[in-house]
Amino acid sequence: MNSDEMMKKIGLRKENDSEGKNDGNLKSQTLKYLKEGKNKIMLLEKQILSGKKAAKILKEAEKAKLRLEKAKITFDEYEKKAEAYIEKNPKKAVAIAAAAGVLAGSIWMALGKKKPVLKLAPKKKK
Repeated sequence: MNSDEMMKKIGLRKENDSEGKNDGNLKSQTLKYLKEGKNKIMLLEKQILSGKKAAKILKEAEKAKLRLEKAKITFDEYEKKAEAYIEKNPKKAVAIAAAAGVLAGSIWMALGKKKPVLKLAPKKKK
């Protein structure tokens, strides 16, 4: 199929159309479908933002913001405590950090994607 036949088939050319199938209105059809899609999205948006659903969504968003702010404050407090502990006990801090690293690595490996173990074929004796 050459480019002219392809253009006729998808509706971009209507000349030399022996079957009369192509009206050359692909652009208008596409714009029509895009407009219908846009209208459906706007309708859905109106449904979501009106009534009880919108109030519930906004309420949950506010709760999430408050939890995030509280978590940030708590993190900052623990970070300051950790820095103070490191200054007082540097050797213990290194040991704790190493243990935490090993623990995090083992959890990562346990929860991560399991890789198949390569089995090496035994060496043949000559």
